[in-house]
Amino acid sequence: MNEMITGFLNMNKKKGFQGTVPGLGVFGPWIVFLLMAVFSLGAEEKADWKLVYERDLSKGNLIKDWMVFSGEWSQTADGIKKVNADGNGCLILRLPVVQNATKITFVARAEAKAGDLSLLMGTARGEFERAAFFGFGSSANTKNKIIFNAHELAKTKKSLIKKGTWHEITAVREKGKLSLTIDGKLVLTADDDPYGMGGPYIGLYAWFPATFKSIRVWRRADKVLRKFQHRGVAGKEEQWLKGTYYPNRVPWLKTAFADYHELMKRGIHLTKSPLKWIPPETVSIFRPTPGLGLPALPGVEHTITYDPKPCKASVNEGGNGKYESVLHGRYNHHQIITVFKHRLIVNWTNHANDENGPGQRILARVGRFRKNRTVVDWGKPLETIIELAPAAVPVRRRPVKHDPKKIVEIACSGRLHVKNGRLYFSGRLFSTHGYTNEFPYRSAKPGRPIPAKNWNDNYEPEKGWDKDIFWRLNFNYYQQWDFKDGKLVPVSAMYVKGKIPDKIEVTPGRFKTVLQPGEPYASAKQFDQAPEQFKNDILRGKGPDNKKEIYETHANYASAAARLASADGTNALAHQAEYQRADGKWVAIRDNLAVAGFYYAQVRDTRKDFYPPAHLTNLPGVADPAAGNLKNGWSWILGNARSRREMYLVLSRDGIVFDRSWSILTIEGEMDKTFKNYIGKYGGPQYFASVMTGGSIWVAYSIGKRKEGVTRIPMKAIINAAAYPAKGAK
Repeated sequence: MNEMITGFLNMNKKKGFQGTVPGLGVFGPWIVFLLMAVFSLGAEEKADWKLVYERDLSKGNLIKDWMVFSGEWSQTADGIKKVNADGNGCLILRLPVVQNATKITFVARAEAKAGDLSLLMGTARGEFERAAFFGFGSSANTKNKIIFNAHELAKTKKSLIKKGTWHEITAVREKGKLSLTIDGKLVLTADDDPYGMGGPYIGLYAWFPATFKSIRVWRRADKVLRKFQHRGVAGKEEQWLKGTYYPNRVPWLKTAFADYHELMKRGIHLTKSPLKWIPPETVSIFRPTPGLGLPALPGVEHTITYDPKPCKASVNEGGNGKYESVLHGRYNHHQIITVFKHRLIVNWTNHANDENGPGQRILARVGRFRKNRTVVDWGKPLETIIELAPAAVPVRRRPVKHDPKKIVEIACSGRLHVKNGRLYFSGRLFSTHGYTNEFPYRSAKPGRPIPAKNWNDNYEPEKGWDKDIFWRLNFNYYQQWDFKDGKLVPVSAMYVKGKIPDKIEVTPGRFKTVLQPGEPYASAKQFDQAPEQFKNDILRGKGPDNKKEIYETHANYASAAARLASADGTNALAHQAEYQRADGKWVAIRDNLAVAGFYYAQVRDTRKDFYPPAHLTNLPGVADPAAGNLKNGWSWILGNARSRREMYLVLSRDGIVFDRSWSILTIEGEMDKTFKNYIGKYGGPQYFASVMTGGSIWVAYSIGKRKEGVTRIPMKAIINAAAYPAKGAK
């Protein structure tokens, strides 16, 4: 192994080699130290502590060693700084250093307000599950604590943070014990967990603005209770890594363990990424720089399509449960964009204040194309905004504590789409009820109760109960719409498949009653009663022919589990956007809910193939992207970065190397952060939906999940700004 490292170093010296490793950014000779440190993890060692990682965080762009799991971080002259206030901020070291006994010492300082200069040890992806949390100045600097798997093991009110003072914090795991030392003084000890830790990574954690100046990590081969293990594979680690054993609790690992062995041994993702982003030298991904340091693309136009009024409909806030008008409801999201009969239509979910709240409905706004589809006339809001699907139950706030006996949180979702040249609305009723501590249980359905140990009626993020559960209620509905006298109106009855159950078994043996929906859902006709043309359109109808409108395509997966799968084993992929490379292969861009900061990507040979697990890329992104191909075949991706404040565009001629980048839209400070008991997201433009028509890319999005907007990006402007040399030119 040492010969291999030496050869790598010699190659660097001879060729001046510099390149990129997806997930680690640009590297040079300094990477050799990191590789040697991690390779040494598997070697026999003496009983003394061995330094495996050391960095002065105030020197160099070392934030590339780290992955942003949550919060906003910036490289400063004093160190790596968490810049946003009042919220989780966690940086994950990309090297898997937690195996056997581990000691970490770091120096940090609280800025304007003291609270948490803490460390997460043994995490799989940045979460608290099966990890040790060494909290210095936790709970707004009222106590120090050691937590394991979200359970508090020890606490003290002594030796708290002094604002503006550099503190040295040491966390140790050895010989079955966990300990926390502050400025040379041992303040807490606790027993290690007999079942081991959930992952090989560490994370620096802060709640208020704080700066981390330096860090050192040691490892020792002392016997500990157990080495690192993935949850569910206790005692069968080697079989799991070889691919011969898959725990029943996480069956999707059958398609996702691919490069985890190399990841654990070497600390790098052998990603085989289907794309590579080459950013301009001016780029600023992590620093809070509006526009990311990218040039603006000329000719781009933005329109606010929905600017709502405050809504007082919520029953549990004194309202009558009914929306005042189509202009009311301050939570707006899940936008879909559709072209029909020379109109551009955007539909979205709307609620008084909460995402997927009880009584959530579907609104739409209709705009008429003008000037060869280069302009949209949106008309007056009260005339062009319509209600596609009304609230199924009285409007109320989404609770952080759910009723122990009944489910009343019924919401709508759905979209407009064109089938056989006719316009249909397809939707469903669902419930957001309960919280879980594991991603696979977020999607639930009647008849499949969730294990009691993975269920909580209440939202308690500090204990790991921060993942809301979505219940599919077996209620899908359909309706045809068309224009009459210039207005979009329903032209058929509502037809429904299925029936909402009277009660649901939420955990084994525990049942909750379910509130039944009101009109028009209660009297909707069964789908088999619909006219034959209606049924044929819904079940077998063809979409647009892509001659005038080119919509985003959708990826295929072998199963719901495969849809989540990533090659690094984090397995929390969510949204996707797709484009075709010049070689004919298809690429899906994915965001990862477990590892925020960069997009993942996966490639398939044909549209008929299923996608394999996705790999980490170096393309920054935190939410739903958009993607496609210009008429000349060039590939484009719209990314969402910097805590959802940025919309940016990257371009590639072959779909592999993206070497042109522009800022499209920056919006700051849209969400009211003083709103109490609010369940939602901050940020600016986010969750993109696009269609290409009239020589432009039309993009719909929410703004802080409060307003709705549409952006026009002229394709000619992209081609001109790219300024690629003509074929054959040198």
